[in-house]
Amino acid sequence: MTSCKVHDLNTKGPKFTWRGPLYHGGQHIYEKLDRALINDKWNILFPEAFVKVLVRVEFSDHHPILINFCEDKVLHKNRPFRFENAWMLNDTYDTMLKESWRGENSFLKNLQNVVDGIETWKFETFDKIKRLKREVTRILEGIRSKLQVHDNRVVCEGWKQNCRRI
Repeated sequence: MTSCKVHDLNTKGPKFTWRGPLYHGGQHIYEKLDRALINDKWNILFPEAFVKVLVRVEFSDHHPILINFCEDKVLHKNRPFRFENAWMLNDTYDTMLKESWRGENSFLKNLQNVVDGIETWKFETFDKIKRLKREVTRILEGIRSKLQVHDNRVVCEGWKQNCRRI
């Protein structure tokens, strides 16, 4: 790599990208086989870039990697409003709309009330599922990384405690 003047792109996520077969004593071999190599010119063009090591899928012994060119900086205020058809399937959606629209207010004020009501309602219902999914994924990644370096019985006890918490 040095003679080619390339180096590893910064990595976020699990340290190892490959899980080998069971070795003596029932332990797996772990290695960092998958990586992104860059040169200085590329690094100058994309200074915030990094590799994210994703969760391994069952049918592969490799973790997929994803090259991100910059940090995810989501600015919610600048995103346009998007209606989701799935909202209408939730029993509380109609009630939230009725409570947000007040006949004594102007049309524009009611429209803003509905937007604010949807944001709050969505945060408390649909976004809650996304937050729970992120939490479960974080716990699973932690368990997976501990399995790489600890006794499986100790990790299983920690996993049971995390599941009770969720």
